[in-house]
Amino acid sequence: MKAFSIEAAPLAAKPQIGSMLSAYLAELGVGEPYQYFHQYWVEPGQRYPFLIRHHSDLAGFAFVRRVERFEMAEFYIVPGFRRVGIGRFAVEELVRQFTGLWIVRAFPGNERALLFWRSALRSHYIKHLVEGSEGERIVFTFESLRAR
Repeated sequence: MKAFSIEAAPLAAKPQIGSMLSAYLAELGVGEPYQYFHQYWVEPGQRYPFLIRHHSDLAGFAFVRRVERFEMAEFYIVPGFRRVGIGRFAVEELVRQFTGLWIVRAFPGNERALLFWRSALRSHYIKHLVEGSEGERIVFTFESLRAR
């Protein structure tokens, strides 16, 4: 069995992801509930929820959204699983799965997240990576390529 895996989150995983989402929002200092949570299971083709695992342990989640391009709407790795490569693995798997134009946003004060994204987005599956700003957020735009 692979050490890391990422899979589409079934409806049955919603409570587990909801619990992780609460921890994620608290870590970001966000007090209000995440208004789009339920839509990830009712808008196929537009919103995609994922579970990230280390062996069989739930290690995080990712929400990918598609409007005009793909967006990493939310991405969270449980603190005990950070800095072992699972986040980088999950990002690479997602950009390989959803080829095309992407956007990732991060808060400027969240240095750990910015370091992570600057590192994780250096992949041979990514081209034309641009870092910029959009309002109060740091924005990474890029194009993902199909696996060769």
